[in-house]
Amino acid sequence: MDFKSMLDPAEQGDLLSKESQHTTVQFSNNRLKKINSGESSREILRLIKNGRVGLVENTKPENKNRLIEMAREASELGSRVEFSLPGPVRLENPEICDEQIDKLKLEELIQPAQEFIQKTTSYHPDLQAEVSIRKENNYIKLENSSGFSGAYKQTQVKILFGLRLIEGKNLLVAYSFPQKTHWENINWEEERETLLQKIDWGRKNVSLTSGNYPVLFIPETFAEILHPVEACLNGQAIVRGLSPWENRLGEKIFSDNLNLSNDGLLQRGPESKPFDREGVACSSFPLFENGKLKNYLLDLDTAHKLNLTPMGTGGENGPVVNNLVMDPGEKSFSEMLSSIDEGILIAGTMGAWAGNPYGGQVSGNISLGYKIRNGKIEGRLKDAMFSLNIFRAFKDNISAIGSEPKWVDNLHLPPVLIDPVNISIKG
Repeated sequence: MDFKSMLDPAEQGDLLSKESQHTTVQFSNNRLKKINSGESSREILRLIKNGRVGLVENTKPENKNRLIEMAREASELGSRVEFSLPGPVRLENPEICDEQIDKLKLEELIQPAQEFIQKTTSYHPDLQAEVSIRKENNYIKLENSSGFSGAYKQTQVKILFGLRLIEGKNLLVAYSFPQKTHWENINWEEERETLLQKIDWGRKNVSLTSGNYPVLFIPETFAEILHPVEACLNGQAIVRGLSPWENRLGEKIFSDNLNLSNDGLLQRGPESKPFDREGVACSSFPLFENGKLKNYLLDLDTAHKLNLTPMGTGGENGPVVNNLVMDPGEKSFSEMLSSIDEGILIAGTMGAWAGNPYGGQVSGNISLGYKIRNGKIEGRLKDAMFSLNIFRAFKDNISAIGSEPKWVDNLHLPPVLIDPVNISIKG
């Protein structure tokens, strides 16, 4: 019996099924600490009856008729909706599945982690390394009452690299979190060299007075200050009147050199997929083009309310970004660094947050930061905080955009130099 025939003629519904197999290898303090494997499955049934939506989730095999009855009961108290579920659509299939990951044996996960640790400790005997490697095989299927039916398989490797060095009273910690769909795209040597560079730079502590300075954000820390931009692009914020960009499509918001796009079909993108949670085909489209606001992030509900077209960014709890891509600039990281007479490189933050994301204000502690003098790293800054308005910075204060982008989760970002940024030093 097909899914549509199980519903009443006046009802709409969709059924999302997720199956996952995963294996994790974890090293701590240079030693193997844990190995675990597991499987999980989820079914999420959404039903629209009398203009109200009911949602039920199940992690064990369940009679579909029983799930539908539960969703009908939930819909009696559900939110009102007016959108219709999409029907059949032509789908593209980005490259997101690696058979090599599917076939990886346990020893093939352990070996590169051990080599990473061995090379690290040979560099400095007091270094403590932490490595966690998790491989996933995910299978996603969606069908609905309007005739949509689609499925895809996705592989992912999520890695945590961490180094810790204690010298006297000085504690240095550096982390990296690569996420890939293909095993061959993991550059173990580059990750190791980058972390060792961060440790080397921080072995000498230096002082700085509070003030406004040019700040070079690496991709990892630049990703953390982008949260207000994502929040204000979210269709739910537009519908509720929270975003300052309501009714401003086509307007110039940021500087000419800023280009941001959503790409749900990027080959080997961490969150690429043929379709979103609601059965809308994923696509590639600009969010900001030469500083002009071009599109919002929408799901079926917000697209209907705004009289716009959804483009494959519907998630389980509202609109989401697929892969956020920022166009790189022309300057290398070393050129950007050498252009700074006195400034700061922020390589790690703690508690970076936006007190009001719709106002663009971001502040946080600098967990790993370095003072730059005459184009070179002079040493590590301690007990420092930063504060800036990201909207004002994107409009007037981007001094340079780097030419070497990097994946940070599902964001593909270059390093960015912003001038000025307020820096506060304790004491």
